[in-house]
Amino acid sequence: MGSGDTASRSMRRHLLWWICGSGVMLVLCYTVLLELYLDVGVRLRAGNDLARMGADYAARYAADPAAALPTGPDVAAYRVAADVPEAVRGIFPADAYRHGEVATAHPDGTGWEPALGAILPACRMAPCETVFLYSHRLDEREWLYLVRGLAVSPAQHAEHDRVENAARALGALLAAALAVFTFLLVNRTRQPVEALARWADDLDPEGLRNPPDFRFRELNAVAARLRSAFVRLSEHVAEEQRFLRHASHELRAPLAVISGNLEILEKISRPEGRDEPQGEALARLSAATLDMRQLTETLLWLHRSSERPLTPETVDLNALVHRLVEENRYLLRGKAVEVEVGGDASRIEAPATPCRIVVANVVRNAFQYTDTGRIGIRVGTANITIQNKNVSRVDDWMPGSAGDYGFGLGLELVERICARLDWTFTWTPSGTGWSTTVRFRR
Repeated sequence: MGSGDTASRSMRRHLLWWICGSGVMLVLCYTVLLELYLDVGVRLRAGNDLARMGADYAARYAADPAAALPTGPDVAAYRVAADVPEAVRGIFPADAYRHGEVATAHPDGTGWEPALGAILPACRMAPCETVFLYSHRLDEREWLYLVRGLAVSPAQHAEHDRVENAARALGALLAAALAVFTFLLVNRTRQPVEALARWADDLDPEGLRNPPDFRFRELNAVAARLRSAFVRLSEHVAEEQRFLRHASHELRAPLAVISGNLEILEKISRPEGRDEPQGEALARLSAATLDMRQLTETLLWLHRSSERPLTPETVDLNALVHRLVEENRYLLRGKAVEVEVGGDASRIEAPATPCRIVVANVVRNAFQYTDTGRIGIRVGTANITIQNKNVSRVDDWMPGSAGDYGFGLGLELVERICARLDWTFTWTPSGTGWSTTVRFRR
């Protein structure tokens, strides 16, 4: 993957967290709802039984007001609210006595458990965990109050615990199965994504002609778009390289003709016989020819096959700098600029042509963009630093402006060469100039 993966989130981990987290939350919710539905079911069943008992007694009471009250080991009935035992009244508040409503209470810890055992025989055999109160109006004056206790025996407790444990185990099993399923699903999805990334990284003409199947329609669509983009970029780059290569080669012939004729002109026109305009014209022609030769040499080298090995040679940086300073001194004609070259003798093992191109470009850059001031060139151990200081500020001189060969094409070529050879190129602007440093590998 790309270097940006360390700063961005992992889609695999993101999906795992979301799907597993959602599954675990779903299992927990269903487990809680299972216990809640169990309690609700118990209350509904007890309420329905009490309502049915109240309706049956109301029918019997209508036929015979002296009908016997319902009885049972877990049910107690009363006709008068004052007859309801204090233990029951202590558990249920006054607003619980409403017609047709079932009130529920848990007496555990209230201290009324022994008294409930005396009222409901079922609560003597096992403590009642839940007590229900049902109120039913028989007529304008008479009521029926039914009290029911829900007692759970040790055997029932054990069965209830087994059911709860089974539910928890089933929930844990489902959560584990969901985690495994999610892991397998994410891995199955990740493999074609990684295959797409590898295919894009290693894309070559063979891969363009026969793109693999990435199993998913969406990934195949992405691969098709990448292929189209790569084809367009390749064609554009190839066309640009052909143009630059042909242009650079075609420039060699006229440059050779110009250089030859300049040499003839300089020989047939002796210095003492030239007037000032003629001398300046010849100097400008020689300087322009040198610039074109260096630019052509740079472009040709940059567009060579990258697989062609570059043979390192022993390069004397100090001698190279002095030689290039003299070759480019014509750029300082008519300028009040002082050039100072210092440093120790430094020899490096590097390809000679790229080294000369880089140093020539940064030297020419400093000479071209210094009007009045000083240029300091220091040769260090496998590095050179060039600093130019103008007398006036140069805030308006911005790299890349129109006609800016020194900071436009020149520095771009230096950056490309340094990047290709793993050299370091830095430049720092200031109010009156620039400081440029090139570090070569020893």
